[in-house]
Amino acid sequence: STGLRQEYLVLQTMKKFVMDVLAIAADLDVLVILKTKRDHTKYVQPRYSRLLEQMQKQQHLICLPGSVSATQVIKSSNMVISLPFTSTALIAKEYKRPSFYYDPTGVIYEGDIGAHGIPILKSKNVLEQTVQKILNYEPV
Repeated sequence: STGLRQEYLVLQTMKKFVMDVLAIAADLDVLVILKTKRDHTKYVQPRYSRLLEQMQKQQHLICLPGSVSATQVIKSSNMVISLPFTSTALIAKEYKRPSFYYDPTGVIYEGDIGAHGIPILKSKNVLEQTVQKILNYEPV
């Protein structure tokens, strides 16, 4: 991988990632724990911070500050969905948690070496099917 271009990590991509994951969580009635990389500082876009604050008002999302240990959160999780190519996916793999990257834009090559063998899911439908399978979800 040559690394992700800065243009990938924009508000639009982050928003679609969060919205897609939360829509699936609501459909399946599961809780999402979103651990930010950093606390709300000059490195975090204010609009993204506001989006997370609004989304937290929903039942299916808890946001944890950057000061919380990613390892501790991962060890108590059923699965980890990561934005490419963040280290949380690798940590989850190390602790034998189901782990995959979700690329909400669909632009990242599935065989990108930056994934280190962790699957890259490129559509909301595939993401939902994968989550259902991991949770052994049976529709009512």
